[in-house]
Order: sequence, then structure tokens, then C-alpha cells
Amino acid sequence: MIRIALLLPLLLVPSVVGQAPSARLHGETEAAQTRKRLVEAQAKLADGKTADAVDDLLRVLADSGDDLIPLPDGSHPPARRLVHRVLAGLPADALKNLRDRIDAPPRETPRIGITSN
Repeated sequence: MIRIALLLPLLLVPSVVGQAPSARLHGETEAAQTRKRLVEAQAKLADGKTADAVDDLLRVLADSGDDLIPLPDGSHPPARRLVHRVLAGLPADALKNLRDRIDAPPRETPRIGITSN
């Protein structure tokens, strides 16, 4: 009788039994649209439009970095990881331009609350 009582919840929830535990974290979603944007950016890189491709990749990183991208091997890495892999593989001159763009000196910040002596 006790065995039946222990097995009853498993019979009532058949959709949970036999499924692999989810590796997704809170806030991550699978996004085919983001994958399409990554493929388009890689096509621009192949066509020699490096500046446009870098802009697209940085936009994906900012907008959809947490999206899970389905790959043919069955894995679902975050878009952020794939974007960084592509950016790391850029030619040296494109990497220098990207670094100059990202590491640009900050604008003058207002000195609110700071008084001169």
C-alpha cells in the first residue's frame, strides 16, 4: 500500500518523468531569430564587410546575449559566447578598430558635488 502511495505522484505527472533536466537558466530563451542574425553577421564577414558585421555582432551582444542558440550538434550555447568567439577570430586590423572603438576615452563627466578649494 505504501509503494502505491509513493508511485501515485509519478503516474499523475507523466510529462515530467523521463525528461532530462533542463540546463537553461532563468532569463535564457532559445531564439532562432538571434541565430539568423549571427549567420547574417558571419556572411558579412565573409563578404569583407567587417565594420557592418562588427556592428551587428555588438548589437546581438547588447540585445540578445542571453538567448540560447540551437546548433546542429544539439547544443544550445548563449549568443554571448558565440559572438565573443567570432569577435576573437577577427583579423588584426579589425580587432584594433574594435578595441579603439570600445576603449575610446570616456567623455568628460560632470563634477557635480565637487567643489574646488
